[in-house]
Amino acid sequence: MPAIDEVLTRWMPVGQWRRVMVTGGAGFVGSHLCDALVETGIDVLCVDNFSTGSHQNISPLRSRNNFHLVEADVTVGVGTHLPVDAILHAASPASVVDFYLSPERSLSALSTGILTTLAYAQRHRARFVLISAAEATNDKNHLGEGDPTDPVELYRLARRFAESITANARSLMGADTCVVRLYSTFGPRMREDAGFVLPELVRQALNRVPVTVAGSGSKLVPLCYIADVVSGVLAAAMHPVPGPVEIGSTGGVPLAALAQRVIDVAGSTSPINFSPYALHAPAPIADTVLARELLGWTCRVSLEDGLATTIQAMREANSVA
Repeated sequence: MPAIDEVLTRWMPVGQWRRVMVTGGAGFVGSHLCDALVETGIDVLCVDNFSTGSHQNISPLRSRNNFHLVEADVTVGVGTHLPVDAILHAASPASVVDFYLSPERSLSALSTGILTTLAYAQRHRARFVLISAAEATNDKNHLGEGDPTDPVELYRLARRFAESITANARSLMGADTCVVRLYSTFGPRMREDAGFVLPELVRQALNRVPVTVAGSGSKLVPLCYIADVVSGVLAAAMHPVPGPVEIGSTGGVPLAALAQRVIDVAGSTSPINFSPYALHAPAPIADTVLARELLGWTCRVSLEDGLATTIQAMREANSVA
């Protein structure tokens, strides 16, 4: 296993930040950001309303003196008046599934929630980093192209609106903002109900039931391990770059090959079942030129090592033998 700690600490701020707010800090990405920041000794304010976040994700941090949980809904306010040096804004629906199940709440998070949090950052002259998603890109290969009534397209429009708010706050109001787009992040604490491909493959393999692969299995799945994503987000947050900075894998593994790797790493006997139905849209590939050339960032954790850690975490979470 590579030195994950070294990956996490490569871009840690030293002597620059005293206190950082992480909104959505009990979610998948947010909780890992909290972990990394707490380890540096920075005071961390974790803001979450637990609509999709989990108390379990931040349970190990509750005993740390420099970790503070603020239970609040960012569409109303961040629940504190403490000054901060930076805000890492990860409070938003994690997927199209979340958006579809609760469109009103999701739209509020990606509009009012950002405006509220941006205003807080402005008051404290803090750097504001919007943690966006690949769906904000205008990739014509996605479903729902051009149809604003389609839930998938509505989610994409909401993501683009969030980025627009953030970018225009910088250009029109002088706010210190940055947009970071994440592509196909995986790792421990992934939600199994968010509609992503990998957790479903792992769940099936661990339960030794047929692992379902859509179509021929030739579609590429780009995956970037959470430790690499955290280092990329922090690198962008520390740099004055406005973004968008894209963080993700620049390559991919065919879905059928990924399914077989999951089966092998899990030590499963599951067969692969090829389904004629394409259940997921093709995953976009990140353009990491800016991250690589400006920030010196690349994915460093191998797929096999990332899968081993992820599968073990899901096995323990579900008590699967």
